[in-house]
Amino acid sequence: MAFNCGRRHAAGLIIISAVISLFCVVGAPVCTSEAMQPPVLLIHGYQPVPGYTPKQLWQTLAESLSGDTVDNTQKIPLEDDHSLFYLPAADSGYRDVFISDYGWDYEPTARDIRLYSVRVADEIAWITDALKREHVDVVAHSMGGLIARAYIEADDFLPVLGEDGFTDYGVFYREDVRVLVTLATPHQGIGYAAYGDWLGPAVRQMSPDSEFLRLLNSKDRTNDKNSSLHAGVIYVTFAGQSCLGCRIRGSEEACLHDCVAEARRWAGSDGVVPMASARLTGVDNHACVSIEHTGMRAHPAICAAVVATLNGRYVPEFIYTSADLRYDEAQL
Repeated sequence: MAFNCGRRHAAGLIIISAVISLFCVVGAPVCTSEAMQPPVLLIHGYQPVPGYTPKQLWQTLAESLSGDTVDNTQKIPLEDDHSLFYLPAADSGYRDVFISDYGWDYEPTARDIRLYSVRVADEIAWITDALKREHVDVVAHSMGGLIARAYIEADDFLPVLGEDGFTDYGVFYREDVRVLVTLATPHQGIGYAAYGDWLGPAVRQMSPDSEFLRLLNSKDRTNDKNSSLHAGVIYVTFAGQSCLGCRIRGSEEACLHDCVAEARRWAGSDGVVPMASARLTGVDNHACVSIEHTGMRAHPAICAAVVATLNGRYVPEFIYTSADLRYDEAQL
């Protein structure tokens, strides 16, 4: 039975309680073996304005994973122009969290996505060496997911290295990623990115017809001819469907009903990335109903689902950010 608009405040309490319950479950120690709980690297997406702070972008998820506050984050210098943020686990029930700072100071993240993947590769190498671990788990938002894939699937670009637009940066995959979780990543591109040539290489590469995405999504990999993904990595995606416009339509409840139905067909958008673009074939894909693009890395319900995913717990295909969105199947 659908919740109606008049019951929204009560429904909000229901969803908050559900989120708290989920945090209590996934925050408990599920395994004391360090080998089963790799450190987590968080990779942010495209930032059009310089001066952003990576650890603030990831505050909710970083604190959920580590059990500590981002105020205790440590800055680790890797090179003169490259640092990494570290938030140690509060106890054995949590994880060591690292926050990528792959960009350069005083500039937007508009450079070649493959160049950023080199910086991320260096971060992962530092983490595995410093902690004496074989693998990390990666959670990436938006363009960050493409950066992670450009590292993991670096072999996709071997045939074109040295050609125009494909500088040979010397990056290669070290088989050191266990899980890649992507949040609102445009795996198949963003339509309007085709008009953003003046914004830099990264935006051009996110165009649906870019050679970068064509190579990344090709299906003739040596290890699995039926997949464009690396066979040794567990991929999980989360896609968002925004219902922001429902508050200005004549019937908010009717609009929300339509948004939920659209999300369940994987036909919506988070306002930036189409849901269909955020999916990957043959992996666990999750639709997040009524959430916009930036909220995908910060909403408590999504963060709880990510923690559950990394801990190997069940996460439903459809995640509702508000209990009043739970319509019966027969109504959709």
